Amino acid sequence: MKNFFKSRGFKVLVVVFLLLFGILIHSVVQYGVSGTVDGVVGIVVTPLQKAATAVKNFAGDFFSRFSSKDELQQQIEALEQELADLRGRVTDYDQLKRENEQMQALLELKEANQDMTFQMAEVTARSTDGWSSKFTIDRGSLDGVALYDPVITKESYLVGYVCKVGPTWATVVTLFDSSIAVGATLSSTRDVGTVENSLETASEGLCRMLYLPGDHSVPRGETAITSGSARFPKGLLIGTVESSEQSSDGLTTIAYIRPFADIPDLRDVFVVTSFRGQAVTADDVEDEVN
Repeated sequence: MKNFFKSRGFKVLVVVFLLLFGILIHSVVQYGVSGTVDGVVGIVVTPLQKAATAVKNFAGDFFSRFSSKDELQQQIEALEQELADLRGRVTDYDQLKRENEQMQALLELKEANQDMTFQMAEVTARSTDGWSSKFTIDRGSLDGVALYDPVITKESYLVGYVCKVGPTWATVVTLFDSSIAVGATLSSTRDVGTVENSLETASEGLCRMLYLPGDHSVPRGETAITSGSARFPKGLLIGTVESSEQSSDGLTTIAYIRPFADIPDLRDVFVVTSFRGQAVTADDVEDEVN
């Protein structure tokens, strides 16, 4: 029994008793003896009544806005239409913004390369291999695109060339394709070679520059640019040298180059439809390659 009086439960009962006793004294003073019971009940119940009334009023105000299920459905449909309109406006804005950026890039390209003409194009499909050796664009012969036209980025980074043309589309073969062959020059040493590729180097995101002089290595970070031909204009940026090694016969050096163009993630490109020194026909280009 002594333990009960020392327990936590007994202390709680004492606090509750004192609280009720305080409420009782307050009621006697406030309402008198006859109104004590009513006063105690009022003190306890009144806050609960206020809370219930507030909830009831809120629910009434909310549901009074919709007098029927049909009105509620109409409101939902109206809100959905407003949301669709807003999405359409955002899409139109994004499209206009992108077109403006393309036009600005085209203007800058023309100012920097006044002897060239360009056609903007969007990448619409890609090859299924792992190194993006080919992709399709939304411009074709009706837009002035022709076989073997060079393809670049807005920064004048070389991407590849047109290998197939339709009226409203074209296929572009990139620097990662094994059929690529680009005459190139190292910017500081002025050594000349040919940028080609293989499945092995393409899978690593690299190209290889062949036929460089075998008596010295190529510095890492050296820039490779197009040397100029009937197929590619002079001075297009190809990439930077990551490493080099001597060929198996020891007569030449092979440089491994990482392209400047982010070919796997390209969305927009520019087709060079004409430039100074360009071949007149596709046969002229093939003659030069052969």
